[in-house]
Amino acid sequence: SKMYKPYDKSNFDIVTVCRLSVYHKGLDRLMRVAYRLNQEGLDYQWYIVGEGEGRAYLEQTIAENNLTNIHLTGNKDNPYPYMKDADLFVLLSNYEGRPVVVDESLILNTPVLVTEYEAAHEQVDDTCGFVMPMDDKLITDKLKELISHSESLNDKKSYLIDCDRSKYETIDGMLEEI
Repeated sequence: SKMYKPYDKSNFDIVTVCRLSVYHKGLDRLMRVAYRLNQEGLDYQWYIVGEGEGRAYLEQTIAENNLTNIHLTGNKDNPYPYMKDADLFVLLSNYEGRPVVVDESLILNTPVLVTEYEAAHEQVDDTCGFVMPMDDKLITDKLKELISHSESLNDKKSYLIDCDRSKYETIDGMLEEI
């Protein structure tokens, strides 16, 4: 197995896997939410896996706001360990069709929090995650609750482990990659 441990698990680990496209993927919202969580003194680490034209904006925003718990990992040949070991997968996009990465996270038994993009409610229901309005305060409040009470995600994780994943068989060979 190629699995490695990307996190030390001393904190609540959040992962976002996406192209670093600031508006499309809502990375400006991600930065604002992280800033608010840090103002509240919450203990978490947030890993952003991917590369793109928004990297300079992210690096500058992280530096200016001292967001030392936000990590830009760059592209990974195999992002799945980051998804599998995370406590929560988050995607705050302003628009999406049906992002494969959300299905991948669910296959890896990692609950998700996503914004209300087009197919969000088809992909995610309250057995496996959260679909949030595109509202910084509501997203911040939900993440604050989850980070503070991470055991509240246990039932979603258990559901994902137990549920029938046949509907995901189109993601060919993904599990072999791990």
